[in-house]
Amino acid sequence: MKKLYRFTVLAALSMMYCGLFAQNLHYDFEQCNVGDQVAATLGEPWTTWSQTPGSAQDAIITDEHAIGTRALKIDNGNDLVLRLGDKTSGTYNISFDMYIPEEKEGYFNVLHQFSGSSSVWAFQSWFNSENFGNRFDSGVYDPFEVPLDEWFNVDIVIYLDDTLASLKIDDQLIWVGNYSRSTTAKAYGISAMDFFPSNTNHPEKNGFYIDNVSFTELQGPFVFDLVPEQEIIEMVMLPNTQDTLDSYVTNEGNGLSQISDIWIDYGLGQEGGEEQMLSYGSMVGASFGNYNYNPYIEVGALFHNDFLLNSGLIGTKVTKMQIFLWEESIDGFEGPMTFRVYDGIDGVLLAEKTLNEFVGTNWNVVEFDEPIPLTGHTLFATVGFQQANNGYPIVLFQGPSNMYEGDLVRLDGDYWFSLNDNYISYGGEDLGDICLGLVCEGLPIEHLWVKKNIVDDDMTMLGNYLTTGKTKDFQLAFNTSTMDYGEYEAVLKFETENTAMPETAIPIHLKISGTNVNEFTESKYQIYPNPASDVIRIEGGNASFVVIYNVLGEMVDIMKIDNNAIDVKHLETGVYFICIINNNGDRNVQKMVVSR
Repeated sequence: MKKLYRFTVLAALSMMYCGLFAQNLHYDFEQCNVGDQVAATLGEPWTTWSQTPGSAQDAIITDEHAIGTRALKIDNGNDLVLRLGDKTSGTYNISFDMYIPEEKEGYFNVLHQFSGSSSVWAFQSWFNSENFGNRFDSGVYDPFEVPLDEWFNVDIVIYLDDTLASLKIDDQLIWVGNYSRSTTAKAYGISAMDFFPSNTNHPEKNGFYIDNVSFTELQGPFVFDLVPEQEIIEMVMLPNTQDTLDSYVTNEGNGLSQISDIWIDYGLGQEGGEEQMLSYGSMVGASFGNYNYNPYIEVGALFHNDFLLNSGLIGTKVTKMQIFLWEESIDGFEGPMTFRVYDGIDGVLLAEKTLNEFVGTNWNVVEFDEPIPLTGHTLFATVGFQQANNGYPIVLFQGPSNMYEGDLVRLDGDYWFSLNDNYISYGGEDLGDICLGLVCEGLPIEHLWVKKNIVDDDMTMLGNYLTTGKTKDFQLAFNTSTMDYGEYEAVLKFETENTAMPETAIPIHLKISGTNVNEFTESKYQIYPNPASDVIRIEGGNASFVVIYNVLGEMVDIMKIDNNAIDVKHLETGVYFICIINNNGDRNVQKMVVSR
């Protein structure tokens, strides 16, 4: 029989806790006697929540439902803790078997810090719980199923260096996500785990069993390797036509990461043109704030790549940023305002400027020292200031909100939250978006001839996290309306949270031809040696010159073919794409490796 359960992820703030215990542990309880209290019998690293082994919180060894001859029973009054050594780096596996009888419930949590009532949770899971942890405001709830009246395995892998974790039930991937949900808790490690009968209102529902508990450090290196189906995408189309191409990328490594952004990079357009503003609203609404402890407030608007693609400003540069202030909102904060633009939430800081003088009922503008290219990558614009006593410094466009995550706020550097998600606290209205604008200069790219569509797949419930062997499907939609004959280039980019592989790029080449013939078929050319160290020979097809691209889709060189050869001694060691062009202008792209 299957029942619906809930898995809850919780992150909070904490101090680091120093531990002394071994990093590889395994317990099958076979050495214990029936009736033994496990923490009193086995000693450290087993203890109880109040650190009183042998008390009522200490769980009992039993032969009921045992896999071998012994198991651990968690029942009313128990609160059993296994210390895990306060790890701060590395990759670890927590595994245990669990048995929940029909009509009973189970629970466990993993802790960043273990210190009794001051403990800090990393994540926790309720099984068949009626309140399933909704007491925690920052929880994330994802349902999953497990069997009752039979043993099942719980397997957790925690990648501390990447602050990621995964959960499997009987080898089925249930959840992947941030090990610590708060942006200020990224440094927190693994301190302990806790087995607890969570239903205090219905004690008759408590009583579950645990066996084969292990904690192991996994040996790396753990590599995230995002590999596209096609290393380069080539299309030939007629003018004024539309077409689509389905493809995917796969994680062929043994680690995991999150794909944080996917966008089409068209590069920059031309200089000139008038200033234009990107924002999520046109009419100023109301002011908010007056938090009772006068925090440092940051407001932000996330300009998603899809919004940017439809803005008509791709190819321009962001040169200025502005925020609207009411007269009364100027009195709502103290000190300067700091304007910042990031490449996504928690991304790299791209620009920063401080403003010391302000005007009311008007836009307040800063000009950045260096412009930010608007190529389509998601941008996150924020303004920070210190709230004054009884101040209302947050100014919003009139609701409703025009874009999800255009209304973000955080206090004293904690996690970002949506004002509209919390609208009940502000009178039950749709509040609109933060009054922020990005000012752009330059002439945009005239034709945005390809757009990406992300296809729903098994990644839907796991967000954009890719574990080993998992794929992310996507579709490219091409449109050559009003475009001339010729060749066009763009780059499809995948940004990840993996520091060793922050970006994967797939060059896209479009040829608008007078015939509907796929001119990028099997290669007419042979290139050798490949890999090469100094010279590559190109034979066949009346080749004239080559264009060389790196793996990010950036053009490295244009070279004339001389005596069926090109000199590559000036290229750094690595992987390149060589676009061979013949006397008729036909192209063929091949992969080339330079190795020394």
